[in-house]
Amino acid sequence: MDNCPSEIWDRIFSFACRDDGFTGRSLALVSKYMRDVSSPTRYQSLKVEGLDQMLGCARVLESTPAASRRVRNLFLSTAHPDGQEPKPSTQNTLDLIKHEAQIQQAMVYLLSIVASSVQVLYVMFTFRRSLMLPAMALPALSELTLYGPFPDDETNQLIFEPYPSLQRLHLANIPYYPSDQRIPSIAPSLTHLRVSARESDFLDFIRRLSRVIDLQDHIDDTNGIIDGHQQLKLPDTLQRILFEPSLEQPSFGGGWFMSSYQYLLTMKEIWSRWSFHEAEADWIERINGGLGCWGF
Repeated sequence: MDNCPSEIWDRIFSFACRDDGFTGRSLALVSKYMRDVSSPTRYQSLKVEGLDQMLGCARVLESTPAASRRVRNLFLSTAHPDGQEPKPSTQNTLDLIKHEAQIQQAMVYLLSIVASSVQVLYVMFTFRRSLMLPAMALPALSELTLYGPFPDDETNQLIFEPYPSLQRLHLANIPYYPSDQRIPSIAPSLTHLRVSARESDFLDFIRRLSRVIDLQDHIDDTNGIIDGHQQLKLPDTLQRILFEPSLEQPSFGGGWFMSSYQYLLTMKEIWSRWSFHEAEADWIERINGGLGCWGF
């Protein structure tokens, strides 16, 4: 086994390490030789859940030589790995908000380390935040899925750095249709767009989309015409759009009281439409060449 060329091992491990990171961790425990020979691909695919795992993973990667920390497939979840959701009260709401801020900081820390190599990124949020994703360059990113409660303010939607390589974008449980006029500049190479939005926005989205693809004659317009300035703009490269109406997002006065217990309980019902387990299964399928959420 020790005489096997490293190029062969790289090829083998590039296929074997397409899971949540378990295979890579196991290879490191087999022997020193196996740990060394698997180092270029050991961190190829990682699932990271919760604050502690984000910080721990970031520290390990930061101490790893750049050639051995090429994370290509990353599944990030703000949920605690044991599945226990916080139960905030009026006494600890501020502590919970602080905890959520720490999670966002840890996410920035981790993403900054893998930014140059990550290609498939799934991010699962369990709380609202001011931006949909930390603003940073991800030059190799080809597929992005964002799931969870989005900012209520429509002016904050799709505030990203440009992703020149992004081809597939999935926005799950977004509380509004994707009307941002900057989509073509954010993802100039986008070929697939999947949106899960409030059912009340479904017809409006279809009408706006019809203006782009000249299907107005096929849409039953029951709410009047659409203002020209609200026309949806999409990249010329776009080939496929999937739209799934989701349950209504709850509306609470003062949207920044995002840690209210009532909000968390209500969101549990909404999140059941596309659970974290299904998201992880889609991610695993995608990084192994399957359709994932892009199939019917």
